[in-house]
Amino acid sequence: MKTEKIISVILIGIIACSFFAGCGQKSNETTSNDANNKPKTEAEDETKLSGSIEMWSTFTDIENKVLKEKIVPAFNNKYPNIKVKITPMPGGDDYKKQILQACMSGTTPDLARTDITDVAQYAKEDYLAAIDELPNFNELKDSVFEGPMSTSYYNGHYYGIPLDTNTKIAIYNKRLLEKAGM
Repeated sequence: MKTEKIISVILIGIIACSFFAGCGQKSNETTSNDANNKPKTEAEDETKLSGSIEMWSTFTDIENKVLKEKIVPAFNNKYPNIKVKITPMPGGDDYKKQILQACMSGTTPDLARTDITDVAQYAKEDYLAAIDELPNFNELKDSVFEGPMSTSYYNGHYYGIPLDTNTKIAIYNKRLLEKAGM
């Protein structure tokens, strides 16, 4: 399943870069590099990747449209042998229940958009695959603001890439504040 993890991180990177998290299975695969197995360059390996990825999305209709019409086609231009299935999901507590049920039953999608408050719980339960040792992770991590990136860090590993960030601002009525003596 190492290939699926690599494909997933590539898609996460494209989504993260375009808009500004996922369940996975641990891999027990090993690779050999004896005299008969010539190492391939990363570019050669990427062009030969094939398979499919399913992503559960809680994006808005407009965001899903951008995802399906712009981001996935850009991904498929680079990785034509990988089929991407986007499954729109309802947000909120029902979505969290569906993710937990899928994790417990072993029917998780390859990628899922989740709330930052759930990452530690999912990682603790071993429902997420650490992504920090995958190719190009550090480059991707360095392209994201440190604060949002830290939300996917748990127990020494990263388990996701932030797709967006929430910003809170304070607004005030200058006239009313002056009237109040402030």
